[in-house]
Amino acid sequence: MTPATFLQHWGIAENPFRGEEARHDPVFARLVTGAPRTSDSPAPWPPRGGPSAAPGSSAAASPDDPPTAARTAGQPTAARTAGQPGPLFDAPLSRAAEHAEFEKVVGDFLRPASAVVFGEKGSGKTAMRLQIAHHAAVHNARFADARVLLIAADDLTPVLERLHGRLKRTTRKGETTPSDSFRQIRLVDHVDALLLRIVPAVVDQVLGGADAASPVPPDPPTLHGPRSAALAQLPSAEHLDLGAEPKRVLRKADPQVRRDLLALATAYDRPEHGAGRTRALRWALGIRRPIVERIQTTLAYVGWLPPLAIAAFLAWTAKPVAQPPLVLPSVTSPAPAVVAASMAERAGEPAVPEAAPAPAAPAGQPSAGTSVTATATGSGAPATAEPAPANEPGGAGTAVGTAAGGAARRSEPAAPSGTARSLQSLLEGLRSWPEWFGLSGAGDTRTVAWVTAFVGTLLVWILFLAKLAWTDRFRLGRQSARLYRQIRVSGRSEQSFFQAVRALPADMRSSTWLPLNDSEDQRLRGFERIRRVLRLFGYAGIVVVFDRIDEPPLVAGDPDRMKFIVWPMLTAKFLQQEGVGIKLLLPIELRHMLFRESAAFFQQARMDKQNLVEQLGWSGSTLFDLCNARLKACRLPDGPHAESLADLFDQDVGREGLVAALETMRQPRDAFKLMYHCIAEHCSQASSEQGKWRISKATLEAVTKLQTERLRQLALGIRPA
Repeated sequence: MTPATFLQHWGIAENPFRGEEARHDPVFARLVTGAPRTSDSPAPWPPRGGPSAAPGSSAAASPDDPPTAARTAGQPTAARTAGQPGPLFDAPLSRAAEHAEFEKVVGDFLRPASAVVFGEKGSGKTAMRLQIAHHAAVHNARFADARVLLIAADDLTPVLERLHGRLKRTTRKGETTPSDSFRQIRLVDHVDALLLRIVPAVVDQVLGGADAASPVPPDPPTLHGPRSAALAQLPSAEHLDLGAEPKRVLRKADPQVRRDLLALATAYDRPEHGAGRTRALRWALGIRRPIVERIQTTLAYVGWLPPLAIAAFLAWTAKPVAQPPLVLPSVTSPAPAVVAASMAERAGEPAVPEAAPAPAAPAGQPSAGTSVTATATGSGAPATAEPAPANEPGGAGTAVGTAAGGAARRSEPAAPSGTARSLQSLLEGLRSWPEWFGLSGAGDTRTVAWVTAFVGTLLVWILFLAKLAWTDRFRLGRQSARLYRQIRVSGRSEQSFFQAVRALPADMRSSTWLPLNDSEDQRLRGFERIRRVLRLFGYAGIVVVFDRIDEPPLVAGDPDRMKFIVWPMLTAKFLQQEGVGIKLLLPIELRHMLFRESAAFFQQARMDKQNLVEQLGWSGSTLFDLCNARLKACRLPDGPHAESLADLFDQDVGREGLVAALETMRQPRDAFKLMYHCIAEHCSQASSEQGKWRISKATLEAVTKLQTERLRQLALGIRPA
């Protein structure tokens, strides 16, 4: 006989006890909504977000994913029930699958509260998380204006890996271990990790992505009358829905709320898009820079235009200075030194005294009284010689004068070239700079005014350019570096933070708005800011559920590492936030460590106010009811079927025998293993022809003995499961 044949005889469509993990268990998924299995159901659970994704599971939509649909802002998704809220479930199957302490843990979503639960492996912590998620979905359908946003923090692997990557160091003894990194975990790291899940989802919908334009889905059915189909179609509470036009809602909101969202996006936006989306979000929210900052930025970028225009105007209106021509006087024989004197005076030397007249030339020689007329023009024309009268004395001095004039002409420096003359004029102009500003008492008033304006505008531009390119950049570099050091669980680079901070108005770059230090109060104000933003869209609270703390690879079930992760959250200021409910579903190993803490630690944590469940235990009766509910969830709707779990066993076993056997298991997972192996053992010993359709008491006792020994070895650590 096969187990399928045995179960088919009792009208059971599938084995109710084969599931060992609540996240992957289709039977438990139906138990949450109280919906029985139908004969034409292609799958145990309608696919939502994937073939195996169920509402409330980790495969469903989360705040980190973009929205799959948008609704009109403020439009109710379901009619609010009249009168008192009443119980969320009236299906007996869903009630039977809940733990006795579940109502204390889930609390009231209209006033979210925290809870701390300790439980062994297989005690149903993950199942409780999924039930909390479905309760939140039902609450959101009933109270559209007081919804809660659920954050299922059941996978801490990415956060812990990023944190260890930032904190690990290489020493002489080798690379530091994850335990060394986890010792440095702070409460602000947990708050940052939660904000990194909420803020990007909000920014996605405000800026509008590809998914924001998807068709608007119909409202889920109201929760009156038969609820099976209605509960199965509820959208996940982890899905963030800001409506069809969140940008318009925010533009009409209070400026303080818009600034809250902009500051949060600067620090907690997506690593791959955070650098460029801050400026786009600022424009979408209608937040402008202060007028003083805009003027300073404008002067830094275009402040060079006024001095350039003034300089061009001065160059255009400047008049060139003409040089007068140099004319040398005529030099005659009686005054041969006139030429030399004139040239010496122009050269800045003292004049040479006039020489005595020379004696008359002897007969037969040329007359020495030749008249020489030297005319120097601006073009440098050569001097011409004319014969002097024969009877004029001083013929001998003519040669001397001619020689002296030639010597003087040879000693005069050559005229400078065009480039040298321009350089000389520039140097002479620079020496006369006091005249530009009228300091020497001379100079044109109009020129003085224009030169002063040129220098003033040039200095103003240089001042604001230096402020933008050096002072502001230095400050932005320091702020982005501090932001990078503080937010250690984000994958953003320092350059990404730099570009995001630069897009902020200058008055929002302080620690009042950004987490530039390790202040816990500043981080908790971030939670209050995101709550103010979400209240505009009908979200009255936030519920965070921590689960599977022991499963990340860097933790690997190490109690000390789990303690380093969880202990920073055990503070009253974090667990007692207004409108925020923190649900900590922790392994039982941490309970033993908690009881060894000091009185000062308990005073800080105030565990007496945190809805503490010391151990998530199950009795034999509750396990019997749970197994019975799973059996009914797998029954076919028509035909003969087993009414109770006791129908599968002989009459000498009865309900009391099953309760006693389940009492030794203590956990739902172990109870399911017991029932599964009982069915398998019975089928291996009986054939279909024999018609033995009930499990004997001997088989139950043998399987119970084997399972008890397995649990003992598991507790001793000598077997894996």
